[in-house]
Amino acid sequence: GFVETWYDQSGNSEDAVQSTAGNQPKIVSAGALFADNGIDFDGATSSRSLVAPSVSGLTGSLSMFSASIRDTSGHTVSLSSSSSNSRYFAIQEGGSSSVANPRNTANVTASDSVSGSTRLTFALTTGATSTSAGALGSAVTTSTSDYGDDFSGSNLDQIAIGLLRTVSPTGYLNGRIREILVYTSDQTANRGAVETNIANHYNITLV
Repeated sequence: GFVETWYDQSGNSEDAVQSTAGNQPKIVSAGALFADNGIDFDGATSSRSLVAPSVSGLTGSLSMFSASIRDTSGHTVSLSSSSSNSRYFAIQEGGSSSVANPRNTANVTASDSVSGSTRLTFALTTGATSTSAGALGSAVTTSTSDYGDDFSGSNLDQIAIGLLRTVSPTGYLNGRIREILVYTSDQTANRGAVETNIANHYNITLV
């Protein structure tokens, strides 16, 4: 019950793949789907991840939604660079916070407090001095710290699921990921509708 390909549903064919069998996350355990309808990334014991390796257009305002079940801290999704370990925009699920983490020439975080293992996280950057994170439908927490030049050109060219970055890889998730949405635009106005749909599908309680 291992997953080799996470298929992109946008029509852009940006499928996330893992060709190494030992690094593929699981969708079935002991003959049954996981009870929480997630794909299992066992970051505690292996390097499980999926990567869409050549993605264009990851510039300007960027929004991400991540629905997951956290076992221990780790990254559910990152927009990262295939050539640098210091350029990314990621969602990290910590013990008591959901974190939006952009880095270009400096490392910045915006964190929203959250309890429990069930997570539905919204992360947004609209420029080098605006990073926001919101957990389970709560009001976003925004950082105005400067993470350096805005992401442009080929600074970000891949979508990595289950880890922070692929160059000097780190930040592997230990938990299940239910859904990942990535937008090359500010989705603040649509956030409520998107999160309500996800919450209804997975029976997630929003605040």
